[in-house]
Amino acid sequence: MTLRAGGRSTKRTRLVGSTATVLLGGVLAGAAPVAAAEYPVGHDVQRIVVPGSAQGEPRQVDVHLWYPATASTLPKTVYTSALHGVPVPAPFAPLGWTVEAELAQEDAPVAATGKPFGVIVFSHGNTNDPMDYAHTLERIAAGGFVVAAPSHTNNTQEDARIDAYNALAGATPRPCNDGRAGPCSRASVPFSMADRTRDVSKVLDALPGWFGSRIDVAQAGLLGHSRGTLTALATAGGSAPPVPANPTCSGDPARCWPLTADPRVVAVMGMAIGQQPISLGVDYKAIKVPTLLVSAAKDLMSPPLVSQNAYAAITSADKRLVSIPNGVHRSFDSTYCDQMQAAGRRVAANADAALDRHTFERIVTSLNSGWGTDFCSFASFAGIEELTRIATGGFTPTATNVPVTGLDTDAVKEQMAALAVDFFGTRLARVASGGVSGTVPATLALTLGTPASFGAFVPGVDRTYDASTRATVTSTAGSAQLSVGDPSATATGRLVNGNFALDQPLQVRANGAPSAPLGALRDYAGPVSNDVSTVDFRQTIARTQPLRTGVYSKTLTFTLSTTAP
Repeated sequence: MTLRAGGRSTKRTRLVGSTATVLLGGVLAGAAPVAAAEYPVGHDVQRIVVPGSAQGEPRQVDVHLWYPATASTLPKTVYTSALHGVPVPAPFAPLGWTVEAELAQEDAPVAATGKPFGVIVFSHGNTNDPMDYAHTLERIAAGGFVVAAPSHTNNTQEDARIDAYNALAGATPRPCNDGRAGPCSRASVPFSMADRTRDVSKVLDALPGWFGSRIDVAQAGLLGHSRGTLTALATAGGSAPPVPANPTCSGDPARCWPLTADPRVVAVMGMAIGQQPISLGVDYKAIKVPTLLVSAAKDLMSPPLVSQNAYAAITSADKRLVSIPNGVHRSFDSTYCDQMQAAGRRVAANADAALDRHTFERIVTSLNSGWGTDFCSFASFAGIEELTRIATGGFTPTATNVPVTGLDTDAVKEQMAALAVDFFGTRLARVASGGVSGTVPATLALTLGTPASFGAFVPGVDRTYDASTRATVTSTAGSAQLSVGDPSATATGRLVNGNFALDQPLQVRANGAPSAPLGALRDYAGPVSNDVSTVDFRQTIARTQPLRTGVYSKTLTFTLSTTAP
C-alpha cells in the first residue's frame, strides 16, 4: 500500500522472518487515527512527594494525568510553564507562551461506567516535561487508558527554566522543587535514574487514590522517550551489575545505580532510547515482559544501533523493533512545534521576553536532538521566520524547505499513539486481573429431618429412652450458633400429655456431645454449607412416674443465629 507522508511517496515494509518493522515516512499502513477513539479525554495534575537519591530530599513531583472522561462542556486544557505570568525584574517580560490541548478538557469527570481502564505510566526524556508529549498522550488516553506522567524533578525543563529565571539580572532566586540550592537541573545520571524509577513506582502507588476502582494498577504498562525509555526498561528489568574489572563503577556513570524491577510492569514501549553510555546500565536480560522499541534513523543523540543492541539483549519472547527512517530524536515531542511558535511570537513582539526566548531557542536549535526546522511544518514558523533565521544562523523556513526531514511531529504523533493503543491494548488485556465477580447473599438456612420419637413409654419401670433427628445448616455468616428451646409456658422443657407432665426434663445433644437441658447445641466458627448434625434427645422416666394414657410431646423451636453476619 502506498501512502503520502510529508509530501513523499512512502511504503510500509515488514521484514520477513523478523520481529522488526520499518515505518517509511513514519506512517503505518492501516493504522486508524486515535483521535477518533471512543472516549473524550480529561486532564488533571496531582502532586506527590518522592524522596530524592542524593540526600533524601523532598522532591515535589507533579503528575500529569490524562484519562477517559465523561463528555462535558468544560474548556480545553492549556499547557504552560509554572513560571507563566510570574513577575520578573525590568526590563524583562514574564513568560507568556501557552499551548492548547487538542483533546483534553481540564478536570473533566472520569468516565464512570465500563470495565476498569488500563494504566500507562509515561516517563519523559532528559530535561523534558510531560506536556512536551501532551498531544500524543491525549490520543492514547482517548483509546481507553489512564496515562500518568510524572515530572522527574531535578531532570525536567521546568528545572532548567527555574535556573534561567534565577540567572536574570536582579531576579530574586526561586527555590528548586527539591528544596535544595541550585542549579535545579542536576547532572548526576545515577541519582537521576534512581529518582526516575522511584517516581514510576510511587505513581503506581498513588493512582488508586486518584481513580479508585476505575483503574487496575496491578498490571501496568510503561511508555518512555529517550532517558524515559531507559527509565521504563530499568523499571521492568532493574539495573545491570558492575563490570568485574570496575566493581565501584569509577568513571562509569552507567553502572551502580542500582535499581530493582517493579513486578507490576507487564509491558514496555520506548521511543528513541537514551544515549549509549547510559543505556549500558539496564539489565536487558531480566526483561521478560512484552517490549516495543521505536528508533529514529536520523537520530544523532541515540543512533538506531543503540536500540538494536537493546532489542537483541532483551530476553522477552514478545518483542518488536520499529524504525522511522526520517525521524530525529525530537520527532516524538508532539507539542514542541506549538511551544516553539507560541514562545517565538512572544519574542518577536518583545525582545525582552527572556524566558520565552529560552523556550524558543531550546527547541529551534539543538546539536544532536534535531532542530525545529527538522521536524516542524511551515505553519509552525508563521510569524517567526526572521527570528528563526537569526537563531539558526541563516536558515529561513519556507513552505518548501521544512520540515527538512520531510516528516513532521503531527505524523509521528498519530503513529506513536496508534502503536501504543494497539500494543498496550493487547498486552494489558492479556494479563488483566479483573472482569468476573459474584455476590454471596447473607444466608442462614436450617432444615430438620423426620421428627424424633421415643416410641412407647412403659409404666412402672426405671428406663431411659432415646430418639434422634438431623439438622442441616447452611450459613454465610462469620460465626453462627444452633440452639433448641421450648417456647411453651407450660412445664417448660418437659414433655406433656394434656394436664400431665413428666417429672424429668428433656435432655438433648448434638454429634455425641454430653446430654444437657434444652439450649445451645453447636457453634460454627465460619461459613458452612449443608453441614449435617445428629441431634439426640434423651428422656429418663422413673418407675414411680405416673403415666397417663395418650401421647407425651412438646413442640420445640430450633434456632440458627449469628452476631457476625
